[in-house]
Amino acid sequence: MTLERKTDRAFRKLEGIVNGILVDSIIEDSEIKQLEMWCSDYRDLCEAHPFNQIVPYINRILAEGRISSEEMETLQWFIGQLYQDSVREDAGLAAGNTDSVAGRAAAEAAREAAVDRLTGLLCGIMADGSINAAELATLRECMQKNGASENCSRFGELFRIVETIPENREPTPDEQVQLKKIITTLVGPC
Repeated sequence: MTLERKTDRAFRKLEGIVNGILVDSIIEDSEIKQLEMWCSDYRDLCEAHPFNQIVPYINRILAEGRISSEEMETLQWFIGQLYQDSVREDAGLAAGNTDSVAGRAAAEAAREAAVDRLTGLLCGIMADGSINAAELATLRECMQKNGASENCSRFGELFRIVETIPENREPTPDEQVQLKKIITTLVGPC
């Protein structure tokens, strides 16, 4: 995997993690640990752009021991500013012609981007160990918006279970267990 591709994938995962943590506006210690784990997992990329700009900010807010919703929203904004060109590129790729080799490659790249963000979102949602109605709604919306990731057979079982849970309802304990099991199988320990 090239450095650029590894950087893109890691940054999209960070974007998903932050979005997943912010869904319920409550920042738990376990969610702070999720950010610490991401920094540790991608320490080798700290010199590469955009990590050389975002990691010092993350380290500063992590050093405080607590992260407010406002700091997480600032981090979300910062990610958007640093990476907006790639987000636009992903959207353009998704709309590409899949009849040509280049079009198929572009569609695959867009699918990979959607899967990276979904993986990060799942890690962010699961960081506190439970899934609430707001997180489930965000997951459902992400799945519906990103047909590329929905068409990835790897996520098929997750999509089926999420769609069976009525909207605006907290998942039952049994549904929680099912969701956690599938998500852990999909993304491993985040």
